[in-house]
Amino acid sequence: MVNVTDKTRELILDIWDDDYYIVAAGDQAPTKNEVINLGEKYGVNFPEDYISHAMGDLGGFFIEVKEELWPYAEELSVAPFWEFLRGVYSYAYSEDAPEWMKISIAAEQFKDQGHKVIPVFKVWADANVYCYNEEGRLVKYLHEENTFERVDKTWFELIEHELNELAERKNRKLKK
Repeated sequence: MVNVTDKTRELILDIWDDDYYIVAAGDQAPTKNEVINLGEKYGVNFPEDYISHAMGDLGGFFIEVKEELWPYAEELSVAPFWEFLRGVYSYAYSEDAPEWMKISIAAEQFKDQGHKVIPVFKVWADANVYCYNEEGRLVKYLHEENTFERVDKTWFELIEHELNELAERKNRKLKK
């Protein structure tokens, strides 16, 4: 069994109000072996905190500000970059997840680009992606440079940071 408690629910509840919409794995969460096997397939050792998240009912979550409060941008819209970042998600193991959110598809895309990482977390509309590398370290893929930078956070520190950033953007958008 995983020795780390999943803190995802607690972190989401810290920012939660009726302004958000969320979907998650629920009873379709993977087993510990399924998470470890995916990592092994791509040469990545996941840390225990990530495994506990992935196995939880809120693993593979997608949270965004409700569309009636923060409408999707229209095609060819011009706005500050932050105004497009209205949600975040952790990649999902569920077969019912949309393709853009499936960890297996994203891992294969990175492999096809020659990268030995597995993407695990993304800010909606941002081309950069948080991944775990073959050393089990959290890194951020910088799309424009096609490079990775080390992220000195644990899995739950990353979720907390990005959820707080989302809450700040939401509050900023609603004040406009």
